[in-house]
Amino acid sequence: MTTARLHSWSAGTPDSVRRVAGTVAAVMSSPLVTIEVNASSTDALALMRQRDIHHLLLTDRGRIVAVVSDRDLVRDAPGGLERRDQHDHGRRPVFLSAHYHLITIAADATVEEAAEAMLTQRVSSLPVLNRADKIMGIVTSRDLLRSLARRDTTVTNPPHLP
Repeated sequence: MTTARLHSWSAGTPDSVRRVAGTVAAVMSSPLVTIEVNASSTDALALMRQRDIHHLLLTDRGRIVAVVSDRDLVRDAPGGLERRDQHDHGRRPVFLSAHYHLITIAADATVEEAAEAMLTQRVSSLPVLNRADKIMGIVTSRDLLRSLARRDTTVTNPPHLP
C-alpha cells in the first residue's frame, strides 16, 4: 500500500496512469508545486498562499527530496513567520522544517487506502507514484475531504433521530 522512498525522484506525467474514480489519481493535486531546499520559510509560505495549497515538495538540484506543510513552517518559526526582528527569522531555510522520509502511495490505490495510510503514518499528504515509480502528484487530506464531499451522500432510509 504505502512505501517509504528515500532515493531521487523525477516528476511523471499525469497521463502515465488513468484517473479512475475512487483512486488516488482521480483526487490528487497535479501538477506538482516545488521549491528549492534553500528557499526561505517566508518564501515557501508565500508560494503556498499564492497557489492556495498547504504542502510543497522540496527539490535539491532538480530532485525531490522532502515535503513540508504550512503547519510545519509555522510550528518551527521562532516567534511566528509574520514576526520580523533584527535576526530576520523569516529567512529561516525551509529545509529545517521539512520531512525527508517520504511516505508515498501508488496512483491506482483507493482513496480509502490513502486515508488509512495518512492516519497510520500520521501525515497529511502523500506523494503519488505512477507505474514507473515517478512522482506525478500529491494527495492531501484536503483532497480526500473534497472527494468525500463530492460523493452522493443521499441516505434512502435515514435513521430516526430523537
